[in-house]
Amino acid sequence: MIEDQAIVVDSSHVPAAPAMARWDWNDIVQTLCRPFFGRRLDANETALHARSLTQVLATPFMFQYAGIRYADHIPINSEINSGAKFHSYMQYDQLGTADVIQDFGGELHNAETVAFETIGKIVSVGASFQYSVQDLRSAAFGQVPLDSLKAMIARTIIERKVDAMAAVGDARFAGTNLATGLANDPNLVATTKGTQLSGTTWATATANEMLIDIQNMYVKVTTQSKMVHVPDTLLLGTQGWGRITSMRLDNFNMLTVYAYLKQSLPWLKKIDFWPQLDTAGAGAKERVLLGEFNPMNMQAIVPQPFEMFPPQSRNLSFIVPCHKRFGGVSLRYPMALTFMDGTE
Repeated sequence: MIEDQAIVVDSSHVPAAPAMARWDWNDIVQTLCRPFFGRRLDANETALHARSLTQVLATPFMFQYAGIRYADHIPINSEINSGAKFHSYMQYDQLGTADVIQDFGGELHNAETVAFETIGKIVSVGASFQYSVQDLRSAAFGQVPLDSLKAMIARTIIERKVDAMAAVGDARFAGTNLATGLANDPNLVATTKGTQLSGTTWATATANEMLIDIQNMYVKVTTQSKMVHVPDTLLLGTQGWGRITSMRLDNFNMLTVYAYLKQSLPWLKKIDFWPQLDTAGAGAKERVLLGEFNPMNMQAIVPQPFEMFPPQSRNLSFIVPCHKRFGGVSLRYPMALTFMDGTE
C-alpha cells in the first residue's frame, strides 16, 4: 500500500521565468524612428506628397484679354453671299430745282438723279488648331477638353482680328475699303477738343470741360448734317470711359458725368466703350466717336460667319481649319458721325 507523500521542492534551485516587456504605441514609434532622430529629411522623404493632397478646381480659368466689341456697336450685314469677292451699294443724288410758274406755256425745270456705286473688297480671315493622337489621349486621361478649348481660342483670335479691322482697318489693303475702319474713315469730320485750348486733357479736365467737349461733338453732327442725323451713341476708349463714369460734377452733386449725360440728354441712348478706340486716334491717342448708329448709316459686312471644317489627318496629327469672311465697315453717311482725339 502506497501512502501519499508530499513533495517538497526547493525553489532556490528553479530558474525564474523571464519577465514580459510591456510596450505601448509611443515606445514602438520611438524605437522605429530612433535611427532618424536628429536628422533633417529631404523634400521627397515624406509619407504624404503635396500632389496627393492637392485638389484641382473643377472650373478652368482662361487668361483675360480686351473685349471684342465691334458686333455690339456696329450693325451686322450678312445678306452678302459667302461666295462673293466684292460687295457694292448704290447711292443716288438729287439734281434740279423748282421755281414759281409764271408762264404755263414755258419749260419746267427737270428733276434728275445721278447714281454713285461704292465697291468694297471681301477677304477671308482664318486660323487653325492642331492636335495629335497622343494629345487627345493625354487630354482624355487628364480630363481636359483639349479640342473644344483650342476651337474656342481659334474663334477668338479670328474675331479679334475682325474687331481690329472694323475699328481701324488693315494698312496692307491700301487703296481699298479694308485699309480703314469705322474709327479712322477718311471721310469723318473731326471735332476739336475744347480742353486743348487750355492745354489740358481729360486726365486733368473738369467735369464741365468734358461735358463741353461732348456738347461740341453733338453740335458738329447736327450742324454738318442740317439735323438729318441726330447722334444717339457715344463710344469711348477705356480711359475716357473710366473718366466719365467716375468723375463727379462737383463736390455737392453726386452725379457722375456719365449719369448726367444719361439723365439730361434723352437723344443719347447709348454710352459705351470699345477697347479698339484706345489707340485709334492720331499718334496712337484715344479716339471718341459720337454719331447716329443705325443700319442705314453704317454696317459691318460679314458674308460668312465663323465656321470650322472637319479635322484633316496629317500623319498622327489632325489640323482643323477655321474661317470667316469680312468685307469691312460700310460707312454710307459720314456726316452721321464725328470724332475727337486726345481724351487720355
